[in-house]
Amino acid sequence: MSHIHNEAAYQASIKARIKANANKTRFREWLGKDERAQEITDFLRGSFYDNPNSFLGKMEKVLDNWGSLTEGQRNAVVKIIDQQAERQAKFDAEKEKSNHIGTVGERMQFEAEVVFRIVLEGVYGIVYIVGMKSGDDMIIFKGTGELSNAKRGDTVSFMAKVKEHGERDGQKQTIIQRPSKIEISEA
Repeated sequence: MSHIHNEAAYQASIKARIKANANKTRFREWLGKDERAQEITDFLRGSFYDNPNSFLGKMEKVLDNWGSLTEGQRNAVVKIIDQQAERQAKFDAEKEKSNHIGTVGERMQFEAEVVFRIVLEGVYGIVYIVGMKSGDDMIIFKGTGELSNAKRGDTVSFMAKVKEHGERDGQKQTIIQRPSKIEISEA
């Protein structure tokens, strides 16, 4: 006499259990065979669920469903990990060279190249954060106005007051305010 109330659900749970056990076995075998399997797993786990349709989101799902990646998938993910590590090493080396510019409270002339521009929606409307490099030194402007129109790669020349000397992620930054006499040369 069977006590199963829903045969379809019972069969589905059996299949799911078999798949989960096979997944665990494949994962253990993959960890034993591939010296970078744990690194790949740590890189993918829980990081890309926000964007499941991205390549890395799909690779995370493959790993969750099958317990390992194919050789081609593994090589593509390793390439991405290595490229990110290389970019981070380059960034770390560059930020060590950065210094503060000028004296806090003084106005001075700046010449720099725009390296990023971020648009933020704030309580009082849109605000721009413009990051510029003068040699190895980082200059940050937060606000609106003509300087916020500069795009990545543009060369800018302007007068501004040094608001403060700060640091972000180990990189020294000179934060400026009230830029004037702005000249933007497009890239």
